[in-house]
Amino acid sequence: PHVHSSPLMEADRTVDAALSIERAVGIPCIVGKELSEAVLSRYDTFVFDCDGVLWYAGELIKGTAEVLAGLRRRGKRLLFITNNSTRTREMYAKKFEKLSIEAHVEELYPSSYCAASYLRTKLPHVRKVFVIGREGLIEELERVGVEVVSYTKEGHGLPEIDSEESFMSVTIDSDIGAVVCGWDLSFDYKRMAYASLCMQKNPSCVFVATNLDPADRLPGRMIPGNGAAVASIERAVGRRAVVAGKPSNFLAEIIRSLPDVDASRTCMVGDRLDTDIAFGKQAGFDTLLTLTGTTCPDTAKKLVDGHPLRPTFTLPYMGALAIDDSESDGRTTPVAPKGAPSARL
Repeated sequence: PHVHSSPLMEADRTVDAALSIERAVGIPCIVGKELSEAVLSRYDTFVFDCDGVLWYAGELIKGTAEVLAGLRRRGKRLLFITNNSTRTREMYAKKFEKLSIEAHVEELYPSSYCAASYLRTKLPHVRKVFVIGREGLIEELERVGVEVVSYTKEGHGLPEIDSEESFMSVTIDSDIGAVVCGWDLSFDYKRMAYASLCMQKNPSCVFVATNLDPADRLPGRMIPGNGAAVASIERAVGRRAVVAGKPSNFLAEIIRSLPDVDASRTCMVGDRLDTDIAFGKQAGFDTLLTLTGTTCPDTAKKLVDGHPLRPTFTLPYMGALAIDDSESDGRTTPVAPKGAPSARL
């Protein structure tokens, strides 16, 4: 697979940048064999975000495949959580395979799956939903027995809404018990209008968002995320959405309830503060911020002691985690406690 080596990695996302964060606000930077081994000894489970951590702009970040393979050899449990709702678990498994990364379907938690799980467990009475989103989200919802109404589906039969007259003529299906909004590059006025009408005409209709990421980083620019679409609907109906993906407590409960997951020995690895690091803290996990995605070093330098989104550690990029297979998977190597100014041993 192609390995990502963009200017983001070569310039401000370097080891020097991570060390400068440690000097500025005391967040330990994990570089080198000794510090890497200390982290490996402390945790049994690693929960990874995907985009901006494992890959960037569709290309694998340097060292990612080797580090993940090394973690498995050391007997670590790996889980992968993404707020991208466009794929099913199986679709993501194929993406991992294409990138030569071992990942099993049961280890994958895209927000499409999370939204379907939320409806199945929290809203079992809801049998029909209006969906803004792509095929992956629709497929996950249909798997749990929910009937999907969506402009994305061929032959959807939904009305065009392009004038006040057409808006006034819309009749809403009274059986729609929830609106589910996931990332959709086709998001437009008719989708927003129909979603708002579902909730106007049925006050008990639940508004579920796969995630609230406002925007995502691409080379040289930020692409609007699902949070922007959700916010427009929230403003239209005066109601807040329930979030199924990161950083929701719903997802935290799912991960914490998995067999053999000990929150005190679990580390969340991500590139975003408002989703990944916030999720880790919500779940009671330690957190490791990578510098290959959304969060830039200047932002990280503002995370003073006591900041609610301050991570436990920083990591310049995945490949900086040095794994020595000759070391045992022991639990004796100490790591500086949470809030300590440095993990340097």
